[in-house]
Amino acid sequence: VAMDDNNTSVVYERLKAVSKIAYRDTRLLRGLDTKTHFSEVRDVRLMRGDGESVSFTDWPTTTLETYDDLSDVYEFYYYLAHRRSQSRMKRDLQQFEFLMRWSRLSDAEQRAQYNTFACNEF
Repeated sequence: VAMDDNNTSVVYERLKAVSKIAYRDTRLLRGLDTKTHFSEVRDVRLMRGDGESVSFTDWPTTTLETYDDLSDVYEFYYYLAHRRSQSRMKRDLQQFEFLMRWSRLSDAEQRAQYNTFACNEF
């Protein structure tokens, strides 16, 4: 590419292959059965106790929230405890707030917390 205030010139040049990796066909070799209909189905279920579930069938008006990490789950339960005025649940959750800062704790602080709350879930 050569450029000045009024012009731009481009020369295209084909480069020689430098890779020794053989071409590999990555197409879908075994396609879907053409005699059967397929569609994407979004199915989210909220599991309740003893295998009972709730299905969301009206997707256009359904709001869905995902939880990507532990801090999202923690904040959700803390919000529920606050909203339902469950002071004991809030107190219990506050004990484990340090988990949201785990990567920022020093080794000594991590060991101290682990010694206090050591269990297989932790």
